[in-house]
Amino acid sequence: MSSVWAIAKKTVGVLLATGTILIAMTWLSGGFRSGQIQPGRVAAASPATAPAAKWVPVVRAQRPQYAELVGSVQAEVRATVTARLVANIIDVTVRAGDAVNKDDILAVLDDRDLKARVGQAKSLLVAATAKRDRAKTELDRIEELARKGSASAHELNQIRETYAEALAEVARVEKAVSEAEVALSDAIVRSPLKGIVIDRHAEPGDQASPGKPLLVVYDPGRLRLEVSVREALVGRLPLKKEIDVYIDALREKRRGVVQEIVPASDPQSHSFVVKVSITDPSRLYPGMFGRVRLPLEPAARLEIPTAAVERVGQLTLVTAKAPDGQVRRRSIRLGQAEGDMVEVLAGLEEGELVLLSPK
Repeated sequence: MSSVWAIAKKTVGVLLATGTILIAMTWLSGGFRSGQIQPGRVAAASPATAPAAKWVPVVRAQRPQYAELVGSVQAEVRATVTARLVANIIDVTVRAGDAVNKDDILAVLDDRDLKARVGQAKSLLVAATAKRDRAKTELDRIEELARKGSASAHELNQIRETYAEALAEVARVEKAVSEAEVALSDAIVRSPLKGIVIDRHAEPGDQASPGKPLLVVYDPGRLRLEVSVREALVGRLPLKKEIDVYIDALREKRRGVVQEIVPASDPQSHSFVVKVSITDPSRLYPGMFGRVRLPLEPAARLEIPTAAVERVGQLTLVTAKAPDGQVRRRSIRLGQAEGDMVEVLAGLEEGELVLLSPK
């Protein structure tokens, strides 16, 4: 009897514990609170059946075609400034971005040896000039004696030779003085044109030498776009023809004139360099990316409104309805845009419908 009573007590204890746990779980889940939304499924609204949905057809249209020719803006007039002599650089007076006028001082070189050379040449000129003057005086005296019969022809010829040598010496030394003065002037490096400094390759303390660049100056008023053109398209760019030039950094279109077609192609790419002079170079700088759109023959292409296109990450999607009425999402590949229409390269067929997103 005692064993039955023990089993009954144990059973009642288990039932009480289980009931307590169930009540606690019900309370924690909000079972005793009113106003709760019961779990369930909500039907997703279909964009294809939304009241504002509008279907537009995929159409085939004749559009002008263009070839994109890419290149970069370059200076038409560009000068690399170098020294004409070997000397240490004392000062560089400008930096990249500075505007300069023609003959402005750009750099100063050590001219101590050059000044000494000029002084030495001038001293030699003074001595040569004095020697010439003495020879001239002696020539005049001998010629006077010869007229009186007191000097021989041999003496007269000798003094004439001496005077000629003195004249030649003076001419030689004068040339040396001129060369020394020119070399001295080369110690001041001046701008060859009015423009803007774009590169500075030297600093005070460096050694300048002929052929070693010190600075680069360009004329900002004369810029051009240099583009690479396939050999099949070169014939479509006759010289002096006006074309549109697109500058992506400024989001602007400028007018250009085909100035030059380099008469040699790249053997690797079979392309030619075409130089297009830009009529309005304001706010342009060398190195900017630019494009030329070369008109080609019109061609038919599939088009849809750009408003029908949705971009999700790297995907370009549309909601399309096939002729059989089946609606599904499509991944498509697009081409060039023309106004509010865009070319479809793959993923749709003519006659299908795409969903135009409501604005």
